[in-house]
Amino acid sequence: MAFKQEVNVPLIVTIGFVSGIVVVVLILGTEAWYRAEADNELAAKALQYPNTQLVEMRTQQKNNISGYRWTSPDRNAITIPVEDAMKIMVDTQGKFPTTHPSGQ
Repeated sequence: MAFKQEVNVPLIVTIGFVSGIVVVVLILGTEAWYRAEADNELAAKALQYPNTQLVEMRTQQKNNISGYRWTSPDRNAITIPVEDAMKIMVDTQGKFPTTHPSGQ
């Protein structure tokens, strides 16, 4: 006796579609988890072993913009802190103050 079985195509397509979605979600979730762990590891290492050159450079830059110093003594040029420069610009309504008397 020969049995003739019919294939349930909608059920097979549904199972295949759902399985595909599950696989994609698992792959994306695993990749996101890996990236999060890698970022956490890099952050922990960066805190444990700071980049001394970067720290020194940032300290020097902060000192350069927050203090008074001569930039060109022969031209009588100095730098002023950024906060003071912004206050001067607000007080003069955006016009640079002059160092020369107005009669010259």
